[in-house]
Amino acid sequence: MLIRAIDILFAIIGLLLLALLYPIVGLLIKLDTPGPILFRCKRVGLHGQIFDMLKFRTMYHTPQDLGPSVCPQGDPRVTPVGRVLRRLKLNEFPQFINLFKGDMTLVGPRPETPDLAALYPPEARKIFSVKPGLIG
Repeated sequence: MLIRAIDILFAIIGLLLLALLYPIVGLLIKLDTPGPILFRCKRVGLHGQIFDMLKFRTMYHTPQDLGPSVCPQGDPRVTPVGRVLRRLKLNEFPQFINLFKGDMTLVGPRPETPDLAALYPPEARKIFSVKPGLIG
């Protein structure tokens, strides 16, 4: 209960900060390339439940996946503004919404993509017994 209260407190603080940056970042994304401002990506959460994690979009918008879920450095799918957002970690700010909703906690293992989580050996799947975190 205390951990959840701390998560909510930090989520509110993060969302208030996001409220100041969101219009600026959103405008930069829209001016850079067409497509949505936010990117929803499937992640594996507590007890293997799949949830939609939110991020600012840093790649060119396409209707289907065009590559692996792991993005190597210098990936040509990343937009010019996306490179800056990733470097400054600003693309992660919308995850405060996930923190507020309870999909994630402040500190925990980073949430994994379902395709990579499916490759985990049984002993490594214990990581899904705890909520994924904003900070790994």
